[in-house]
Amino acid sequence: MLAKSKPKKLRIHSGSHFHPFHAEEARIDRLRWFDHWLKNNDTGIMDEPPVKLQIRTGGNLKGYPFRYENEWPLARTQWTKYHLHIEREASDKKDAIEGSLVASPAKTLSKATYPGAAATRPGKAPRGISFVTPPMEKDTEVTGPIVLKLWVSSTNEDMDIFATIRNIDADGKDVCEIGQQEDEIACVTKGWLRASHRKLDKEKSTPYRPYHAHDERQWLKDGEIVECDVEIWPTSMVFKKGHKIRLDIGPVDGIGSLYFSHFHADYNQGALNTVYSGGDKESYLLLPIIPPIVQRLCVEGSGAKVKCFSSAASRSTSSTMPGCTRANRCSKFSSTIRFRYFEKSRTMATLQAWPARLVPAPRARIGALNFRAMATVAMTSASVFGTTRPIGNWR
Repeated sequence: MLAKSKPKKLRIHSGSHFHPFHAEEARIDRLRWFDHWLKNNDTGIMDEPPVKLQIRTGGNLKGYPFRYENEWPLARTQWTKYHLHIEREASDKKDAIEGSLVASPAKTLSKATYPGAAATRPGKAPRGISFVTPPMEKDTEVTGPIVLKLWVSSTNEDMDIFATIRNIDADGKDVCEIGQQEDEIACVTKGWLRASHRKLDKEKSTPYRPYHAHDERQWLKDGEIVECDVEIWPTSMVFKKGHKIRLDIGPVDGIGSLYFSHFHADYNQGALNTVYSGGDKESYLLLPIIPPIVQRLCVEGSGAKVKCFSSAASRSTSSTMPGCTRANRCSKFSSTIRFRYFEKSRTMATLQAWPARLVPAPRARIGALNFRAMATVAMTSASVFGTTRPIGNWR
């Protein structure tokens, strides 16, 4: 986000470490980007809003649709604090809940202490403490960067803070997503911070994204309470009505880390770590709540249907999309505009970068494509880009 270049795009997807990058939809996006800037081809990619997000709704292991936005974080974000209410001391039980996440801060100071001891056997690690929200009263979208503000102390000179956010359904079970190795993990997103690195860069930090300086180590003193701003990686999840948001805080990677967990015995072994909340020690989870927007249906001149969104909070002066009959932002870009790209990219050299099955070789001539071949490629890609019906009967 600190890139100085003005023309830039942000694309956020989900899934494993490999498949989202090599999916046809992703490859086409990259091809259009490079053809625009390296070949001066009018691919239409710079006519689209600059941000493309995959909006997760929970539990769909086959993927989620994308949505276009005009900025990051989203301008209509409602930054909402969920305060930590500590209600009991830490427990070593796997599913224990030590407190709740609520709208109002606690008036009196409470604390919960947990050990920073190393694992005694494989699969047995210290769990720390956990908090949950009340059941969601309606579908609630959380999209953007997240901050965990904590007041902590330790009996040792340093303290590792690992935070995990989970999606708990109405039956109390985790809603799983695709992990880094294409397996199911019970994790929405994670964040980390070593307490001695809590110093912030005041110029670069924002209320929703702490920027740590990492230029010195501020060691802890036994029993000293310090303020830590933990950056939790940006995410997107729609927590369904009746679901709960769970926050786990511990001295080691929590659920969803699989084999790649972290633990530093140098200062964690034998330490007791404490989290405080209430009174003048306000510990909270800052979530980017996205209000719902009104959905409308827009019909393109070519006959292709695309979904459009209209919201006073989300409109911008540059939100009108080419080919759209309404002055509001289209969530699915017109396949008619997509076709314009294929029509101008006639050389086989361009199409060699495409997935083989998108290029109808029997109809392609060396050096050029006939019109039917171009239309076939365009219609094939229409489903990749999410139009609700083919672009028409091209002859």
